[in-house]
Amino acid sequence: MTDISKYKNVSLSKKTYDKAEQLSSCLLDVPISKTQVITLGVNLVEKLHQQGIMHSQLKAFLSNTQVSFQKLQQLQEDRNANTCN
Repeated sequence: MTDISKYKNVSLSKKTYDKAEQLSSCLLDVPISKTQVITLGVNLVEKLHQQGIMHSQLKAFLSNTQVSFQKLQQLQEDRNANTCN
């Protein structure tokens, strides 16, 4: 049984899930889980954000995805108001 004090669930589109599955076998020399693929992606974006890198590039990338930049921007503003230092 999952330890709910350590883990949370998220929903992914089928397209994103398929990409994570594909990446799980080709990112490293050994296969990794889809969870590890997502964790690597989140950690990478966090490092870029902390370094102030790629804001305009990330904005351009997101405009070509299903993610709405306005929604992402609102989430970031909400997060900054609550916890971001």
